[in-house]
Amino acid sequence: DVTDSTGTPAIQQKRYVHVVDHSAPAVVLSGDPMPSVECGGTYNDPGVIAIDLCEGNISSRVVVGGEAIDLHTKGTYFPSYTVTDHSGNTSAPVYRQVTVEDTTPPAMTLNGPAMMTVECSASQFVDPGVTAIDACDGNISDQATTTGLAVDPTYPNLYTLTYHVSDGSGNSAPTVQRKVHVVDTTRPVINLIGPASVDVGCNGVYTDAGATASDVCDGDVSGNIVVTGSVDTTKPGDYTLSFDVADNSGNSAMTVTR
Repeated sequence: DVTDSTGTPAIQQKRYVHVVDHSAPAVVLSGDPMPSVECGGTYNDPGVIAIDLCEGNISSRVVVGGEAIDLHTKGTYFPSYTVTDHSGNTSAPVYRQVTVEDTTPPAMTLNGPAMMTVECSASQFVDPGVTAIDACDGNISDQATTTGLAVDPTYPNLYTLTYHVSDGSGNSAPTVQRKVHVVDTTRPVINLIGPASVDVGCNGVYTDAGATASDVCDGDVSGNIVVTGSVDTTKPGDYTLSFDVADNSGNSAMTVTR
């Protein structure tokens, strides 16, 4: 508006000023742009700061996208951050590089006792094994290996089994050991061949039918049977033959007589 010196006003003119927002917000990473986290650990995202020329700080409206971080799988992940202002302007995505690494060895524990006593027998020895858990690979018990002399349940001895396991990143768990003591405390068993009572005619010939002996550890020990006593067929009477045997561990069978 304007008026001249005579007080005559000019015809009013108007200008319309439209304040517009065509500028996208700016997003800046907070914290470490390339953090590392141990597999199975906890990751706390430090977030971003988002500033808009019109609206100021709009960090609370930031949207996180991109690749989800799997804390149980080793690898490199790239989460993205974007924000949109009320005028519909969306920022360019900003990325953070998150590396999930595996430097921790698995944890391995024995199943069952560390010292086992097994009675000597023909049955196969069943190893209780181990349980191995890794933060990245999960349960890897089936990947455990065993070194040491294999347990022979038919041979008394002290056996040492050492267990080993490594995860997919090559981290080896501390070894664990089990000692297995195969012992023989079971007596052999003697079985007479033929009857336990025999009648022989005077002046006849008596040949003993013998006996067999078996041991759970040593197997057939018939050849080790010791027979005491004798039969004199020239003199009528009652005679007793005793059969005895011991296994290699010194366990004596119950004496059997005829």
